[in-house]
Amino acid sequence: MISSFKISLIILFLIISRSFPQSKNEVIIGTWLEKETNIKVTFYLDTDNCFYGKVIEDPENISNNNQIVFHKLIYSNNDECYVGTMTPPEKDIELSVKIYSTSNNILKVVAKKFIFSKTLYFQRLIK
Repeated sequence: MISSFKISLIILFLIISRSFPQSKNEVIIGTWLEKETNIKVTFYLDTDNCFYGKVIEDPENISNNNQIVFHKLIYSNNDECYVGTMTPPEKDIELSVKIYSTSNNILKVVAKKFIFSKTLYFQRLIK
């Protein structure tokens, strides 16, 4: 029989472990809204231990829904950001991308190709 002391310790451990924020490399997981276009993207961790981002709602073009636009993102401790690629919907181009967590609720996405770059901002909707 488990003593009430052991049960109390287990409950305390669960409460403490839940009260700490996610690890830095999992901050990206969840649903985000791009501020200019109102496109919703969900970031998730796949079986290859890389993060991916999929459009779940594009109010301007529903054919973009369910397209994976962010690929093979990994957290770089040196750069303190996620590094990977981005393929914009309806474009035949692959961009290098860096995603910075400026706060728990804002992502700054910098996409580059050669000397050209574009910065996007995403607001967290759901963890």
